Amino acid sequence: MSRRAFLARRAGWAVFVVWVVLTGAFLAFVAAPDHNLSILQYGLPPDEARRVAEQYRERMHYDEPLLRRYAHWMWEVGTFQFGRSYVQGRSVNAILAPALRLTLAYLAPGVGLAVLLGVLGGLAVSLWRGLVGRAADAFGHVGAAFPAFLLAEALALLAVGEADIVAQWNSEVGPFAESNPAVLAVAVAVVATTLGATLLRYATAETAAVAGSRS
Repeated sequence: MSRRAFLARRAGWAVFVVWVVLTGAFLAFVAAPDHNLSILQYGLPPDEARRVAEQYRERMHYDEPLLRRYAHWMWEVGTFQFGRSYVQGRSVNAILAPALRLTLAYLAPGVGLAVLLGVLGGLAVSLWRGLVGRAADAFGHVGAAFPAFLLAEALALLAVGEADIVAQWNSEVGPFAESNPAVLAVAVAVVATTLGATLLRYATAETAAVAGSRS
């Protein structure tokens, strides 16, 4: 198989998986009750509640056929239009924007470190059978199996016990002020450990397959 065909096959498989996940999410939302409607109707008289329900269903396209709702859902998700929060009274994009910046502040270095750990660790497991290889292999198994939330709690407690750093986020200051860098460091370590362990096992399997095909 040529490299172009391999990449096309992987890209097609990725598109198919995304389509399956989005379709499954749509069906789950269709089957689940919409609690936003009960929030909008709270405390209203019956006639007003019915009118609000009709307007809400029309706004949310609940009165349209299922296939049309599905097409509308896929279009909005594909164009990053996530609707409006009826709890906060503003668009979901406006709510996600500051959270996205904060997420990127720890996700970008965490993913970069995970890739480095995964690739180097996979090579170590495949090429070195000594202490380095065994340590990398142990990191791959333990890191992939250890729950991320427990790892975050353990690192936070370690920061408090060893360095007397309270890992608590303060939204009133910038991301690199007061104790916020400690929180970001914990998040980076969690992402790098959990994702890096998964990438390490994948890199180990791929390296072993390449080595086996050339032997």
